Amino acid sequence: MDKSTSILIIFGAVLALIFLMPILGAVSLIFIIPPVFIVAVNTLSDKLSHYLSSNE
Repeated sequence: MDKSTSILIIFGAVLALIFLMPILGAVSLIFIIPPVFIVAVNTLSDKLSHYLSSNE
């Protein structure tokens, strides 16, 4: 009885991990992408303004 319940608990934990990994990945992407995007846009605008001012 103890062995079967522990196996069930381990199996359930593995299944939960398999189901949670994509959700955790999506959440981490949602939190990681916006700052990176903002930094990329900032550097791009800086380079564009620098390029435009140096061209004049």
